[in-house]
Amino acid sequence: MSEAQNMLAVQKCYASCCSLIEPKLILDKSGQTSENFHP
Repeated sequence: MSEAQNMLAVQKCYASCCSLIEPKLILDKSGQTSENFHP
């Protein structure tokens, strides 16, 4: 896994696990939104 791919994986995990801490700001970098990670 490249460093960039690893960062995306970390961002996705962070968004799903810590969705209260403004996940959208993190996910916007990859063009995704927090809605993708809500149950």
